[in-house]
Amino acid sequence: LFVVRIAGNIVNPPHYGILGSIEYGVAALGANLVMVLGHSRCGAVTAAVQAVETGMEFPGSIASIIDTITPAVKNAQKMHGDLLLNSVRENVRLSVEKIETASPVLTPLIESGTVKVIGGKYDLITGEVTLYT
Repeated sequence: LFVVRIAGNIVNPPHYGILGSIEYGVAALGANLVMVLGHSRCGAVTAAVQAVETGMEFPGSIASIIDTITPAVKNAQKMHGDLLLNSVRENVRLSVEKIETASPVLTPLIESGTVKVIGGKYDLITGEVTLYT
């Protein structure tokens, strides 16, 4: 198990080194499963929802995190149901997509079936993990 944590479970290739950390876990340590695990009541996604709905702005590098999550919130606005839950799910989906397509190290391994990338959500209240397909 190689754990990489970042607020909002974002994958933002130009910043943070998160993609490089995932590549390291796969290429150097032999991990063959990458899981993007969002969680209920995520503060970073909640902040992105506030930014989209009210125009709220965040200082410093926090703004980059919010900007990365914003497309998920905008996609979730088009869905039926709870905006926050849908935003968490969509943010996970977009992060999985970025991992699958943005890395010259990971993409060939994923395409060959050597590495799999999945998404899910951890419920902070029940402890249940729901896998997304």
